[in-house]
Amino acid sequence: KSTEELLEKKIFSDSVCLEAIEQKRQTSKVCYNYNTQLTVLATATPIFGENGEVRYIFNNVRDITSLNNMQASLRDKEEIIRRQNKQLEDMKIRLGVGTIIANSESFRKVVELAQRVATFDGATVLILGESGTGKELVAESLHSEGGRAGPFVSQNCAAIPATLLESLFFGTEKGSYTGALTRKGLLEEADGGTLFLDEINSMDPALQAKLLKVLEEKKVRRLGGSRDIPFDVRIVAAVNEKPQKLIREGRLREDLYYRLMVFPITIPPLRERPDDIPLLVDHFVGLQRELNGIRA
Repeated sequence: KSTEELLEKKIFSDSVCLEAIEQKRQTSKVCYNYNTQLTVLATATPIFGENGEVRYIFNNVRDITSLNNMQASLRDKEEIIRRQNKQLEDMKIRLGVGTIIANSESFRKVVELAQRVATFDGATVLILGESGTGKELVAESLHSEGGRAGPFVSQNCAAIPATLLESLFFGTEKGSYTGALTRKGLLEEADGGTLFLDEINSMDPALQAKLLKVLEEKKVRRLGGSRDIPFDVRIVAAVNEKPQKLIREGRLREDLYYRLMVFPITIPPLRERPDDIPLLVDHFVGLQRELNGIRA
């Protein structure tokens, strides 16, 4: 059958032979055969007679179906990666020293809430979540998104002996006890910025009462000092257990809990947001590649 008839019957999608005859030059293009469902790379080369007319066509056809399918698959995967990267970029909260990476619906709500709460400058925030869920990252994002000019100061209350916590929080004046030097406390150091108190339930209840009084008056007196020092600090606290359980067991004062619970933010554990696992794996693998000079 003639090439024209095959094209009319839509057996071929195109004909390089006809183009080579019309244009009198070699022609190549990708064509599709509807009968065999093959994708081919066809090249038609004209062979000329003595008078310059096209006498023959040398037609070379290569089956590139597998290659074409592979390229289509790669394009699909690239599109998926592009969409994932865009989603990841959309879900990042830029921090001073890091980034929150998440894409799950549950963490999306955490991010959106944190961004809204950040605008309420000065209001206390209580972050609820198990150890390792990223409470400090969310606290730092509140500071960063809120635009406070002062520093972000972080303290894990469980990491300091109870006997040293009071002097650490309120500061000391020289001579207040043996070997004491004049030193600012955390509340003074964080003036104009944000103070993050992680695992505040580890703090002694008596010290919690003193902290509550200081937060209400927004003034602090150093140990051994005689004057009150005003401060402007946003307090972000965190607990790693359910507050009601801590209150029942006497490890968290109820009045301090309600003083901190102006804006609560609950962070779900990773086991409840499996969609975030591939993104985190990709992030940490990328970090290791960078640290070890390994190219992807």
